[in-house]
Amino acid sequence: MKQNIAFALVVGTALAFLMTCAWSLQSVGPLVLPLESSSVQTHDVCEVDSEFIEMLMAQTVYIQNETGTGSGVVIDSERGLILTAAHGQCDKYMTYVYFSATCGYKVEPSQVTVYPAYDLAVLDLGVDLLVAVSPVRTGYPEIGEEIIVVGSPVGWKYFNTVSFGRITGLLRRLDGLPHLFWYQTDAVINRGNSGGPWFDMQGRLIAITLKKANAEGIAFGLPIRYLLEAREEAD
Repeated sequence: MKQNIAFALVVGTALAFLMTCAWSLQSVGPLVLPLESSSVQTHDVCEVDSEFIEMLMAQTVYIQNETGTGSGVVIDSERGLILTAAHGQCDKYMTYVYFSATCGYKVEPSQVTVYPAYDLAVLDLGVDLLVAVSPVRTGYPEIGEEIIVVGSPVGWKYFNTVSFGRITGLLRRLDGLPHLFWYQTDAVINRGNSGGPWFDMQGRLIAITLKKANAEGIAFGLPIRYLLEAREEAD
């Protein structure tokens, strides 16, 4: 019931903001993510209900600027912090963050933090987003484990598209960021999903979409633990 109320509040809200590339690795301040909890109920793909999916969709956002579109995920509702891909951000462009297709509010972020070594960015909207936030899972998933991917492939028209898939590879290395290990999935992912979340079947945040291979059924997500690692390096 509480999740439905939170979702209803968020659905009627759209947030937009202006930002520059005057980013500081210290800007967002101490970041405390909700850690995984053993009390969260496990779901099987064929048993997932609409309330569970709505909870995941409510914390996923659509991001748009003149360079293109992307996705993001709420990691701190009270402080209004959004995790997304750094490569989708640019200095001289107006960037909008949306939670629904309805008209809403436009705010300027109080702070923005970018972690170029990880291709991650944290956007601070400076408002309470009134949405339930999933705990993060820092441990490795298993090969074949089912996941849920949420994002906005190819733009606003397909805002908050949900796809199901499995973890098909671990410890992958990719060109451009060879010092990182990536998760691989066969979930349907396209341009515009970048920055969007991967959830396990307990609703825990495990990774965000950052890259898609030039082949069908192969996409990569950066494990959420790298955000914690980036914060430790910056502090």
